[in-house]
Amino acid sequence: MHAVLYFISFGLWRNWGIYLESIEGIILGPKIGFFAALIGSTIGRIANPTDPFWMFGIIAEPLSVLIAGFLAKAQWKPALATYAVMLSAYFIHPFGRALPL
Repeated sequence: MHAVLYFISFGLWRNWGIYLESIEGIILGPKIGFFAALIGSTIGRIANPTDPFWMFGIIAEPLSVLIAGFLAKAQWKPALATYAVMLSAYFIHPFGRALPL
């Protein structure tokens, strides 16, 4: 379903698959939902590479499913750790340091 919804897009970086992510994480859970989104995202983006940065979405979408699954199961510590790592990576990168808080 994730791969099929990727083909229905509106705009350059938006598709209907991104709206399925939180539902995927809630219904399937963090582990199975992550792998389902990873497979669907990979198939959808390889079959229809619409934007020049298509490869970054292959891991971004499954990570959001993973976080939604953790939060649905009331496991906030892994979600908080993931957000801390992503925020740290943002500020470690030179562009992140150049932008204001």
